[in-house]
Amino acid sequence: MMTATARLSRAVAVIVLAGLLAPLAACSGNDGSDPAPTGSPGTGGGDSGGDGASGGPRTVPPQLRECEDRGDVPDLAAATWTNPDGFDEEGGYTQIAPITESRTDTYLVPSSPGTGIEIISLVHYTDVPEPLVDACGVVDRKAVELLLDRWHREGDITATAPEWAEVGNGVAAVTEAQQYAGYDFIVAATLVIGEGELLLIGCQWVTSEVEVTSGCDTVVDSLAFG
Repeated sequence: MMTATARLSRAVAVIVLAGLLAPLAACSGNDGSDPAPTGSPGTGGGDSGGDGASGGPRTVPPQLRECEDRGDVPDLAAATWTNPDGFDEEGGYTQIAPITESRTDTYLVPSSPGTGIEIISLVHYTDVPEPLVDACGVVDRKAVELLLDRWHREGDITATAPEWAEVGNGVAAVTEAQQYAGYDFIVAATLVIGEGELLLIGCQWVTSEVEVTSGCDTVVDSLAFG
């Protein structure tokens, strides 16, 4: 379980009222050092099918090797969390720079009146084109960081170096702090990595930092995936 305020208060995702807001390694069963097959010399240059044919072990293509232990890839669409006290679900918000257009948004705002920019967002992105998880269910950190670089570049986002963490029961996530061009606020968020999907939990505030970061801690610490 990720520690709350320390990580979450320095992470991603910008949300604002409607339109203002809005953030392989090849899997191998061995080390790939098997020698190339050697066959008996013959007229065809290949292995002899008869007795006495000798040859080393055949190399198995990486994509055909079996994983020793397939990792559990979370179903982010089945994610559940606890809504923090003092927050209500509300519509009318969007993202400044969405990662993909296919997404489902949930926005939580303080029950008491505020500036309108104190928001906790949970955005489930689907149809992520980059292969972020390999055939063995292991998150490819390099691929994730390349996706972040692309997102930052296309969204005109300045961000801190990503920090890796775990949420739920050991699900990989990355956090960073961001600033969007043309906006004064800093946004904090956690990006949970799935297979072809992402779950972005972000918090944004102007004057109610303690209230919003505490609420974000409640959401992130309560995340569960099936």
